[in-house]
Parts: sequence; structure tokens; C-alpha cells
Amino acid sequence: MVRYFKNKFWFKTGNKKIGEDTIVFSFTSAKDCPSRKLGLCQVPKHCYSDKAERMYKTTLPYREKQATQWDKLSVSEIHQELMIALDKHPEIKFIRFSENGDFRNFYDVMKLKVLCGFLSTSHPDVKIYGFTARKDLMDFFKAKPSNLTINGSGFKVDNSFTVISKEEATEHKLVCPGDCRTCSLCKTSGNRDIKVVLH
Repeated sequence: MVRYFKNKFWFKTGNKKIGEDTIVFSFTSAKDCPSRKLGLCQVPKHCYSDKAERMYKTTLPYREKQATQWDKLSVSEIHQELMIALDKHPEIKFIRFSENGDFRNFYDVMKLKVLCGFLSTSHPDVKIYGFTARKDLMDFFKAKPSNLTINGSGFKVDNSFTVISKEEATEHKLVCPGDCRTCSLCKTSGNRDIKVVLH
């Protein structure tokens, strides 16, 4: 069951793929994804998040509201909202940032790093992870809290992930199984080169 938390800062628990032990939130919508606009996305014509925004009329407004809240609220306010959810639902072990879209600028990166610092004190067992194609922001990914894992799209931060065809999957050892409930390859830093089958 997906839980929606709609107070000052909107977020939810994951879907069937991500799992109910994970909170997800984003900085922007897929429609406004800066990586696609900058030509950094590996699969701009196969964006799953973009498809959802076109298919379901409530999805885009929800994500645009999240972006507005992320900009408007302080790190302390966002942290308070997340703490309430984490205290109420101890089964939640992960927070995934950028479920859709990507970092828009260095401000998003720095704000996330500060938020993770707050969470490392209040909830040290909760791991924060996500994905980015913003290799142009590489310098800002440095000196981050140990509870934050960043997976680079086609380049390595803590791990890297690269899109491959189904036919190529047998040639690689670390291939995303497509079910985050049973896998933690992307959730922790491991200097891994993870392959993801285009779907």
C-alpha cells in the first residue's frame, strides 16, 4: 500500500517496485527535468516518469507541488516532516530522492546534503539514495554525509548505472533485477558499475 504524506512537504512511500520501506520525493517533475533539457539523459525517449505524467492527470500537479515545497521550505521544516513519518513508521529504512526529474542546480545538491546530515543524527539507520545524470554538478557531490548514496547515470559517484539492451544483460555481472524490494545495489555506496536493462 502506498502511503501519501501531505502536510507541509509532500512525499509518499514506494510502489510495488520500490517497496513500502522507502519514502520517495523529487525536486521537480519529469516534464521539467533538467537532464533531458541539457542532453544528459541516457534514455530521453523512454522516460517512465514522463509517461506517468502524461497518463495520469493528478501526477504532474503533485510533482510540481513537491518542487514548490522543496524550494519554499527550510531544511529544518522538511526534516521535521520526514521525522514524523519515520517515527510513526519504523519499517521505513530508505529515502529515495529524485524519483523523477533530477537536480536542477547546485542548490538542490547542497540542500539535500544538509538534509541528509540532519537525518544522520535523528535517524542514523535510514539510508538516502537516488540517481542523477547531472555530471556537470560532479564537484558538488563531494564531501557528503555517509548516509547519502548518489548513483551517476553513465558516470560514477558512489556507483554508476548504465542502460543496456536485454540482449546485453548476459554479458554483465551486476544487472538491476528491476525489483528494489529484494535488491540494495543502488542503496549503498560500493563503487559499483550497475547495468539497467531498458524497459
